[in-house]
Amino acid sequence: MYSDKIFTKIGVFLTKQIGVEYGLLIIVEILLLQRHCKEY
Repeated sequence: MYSDKIFTKIGVFLTKQIGVEYGLLIIVEILLLQRHCKEY
């Protein structure tokens, strides 16, 4: 789960840069992509 922490830090950084709504959307997209990759 080391990569999750990296993605969380990136997400928090992006959230500060572009705003909460877009930051949360990006975090959700990343989490969905990770799940999608793990299924295969």
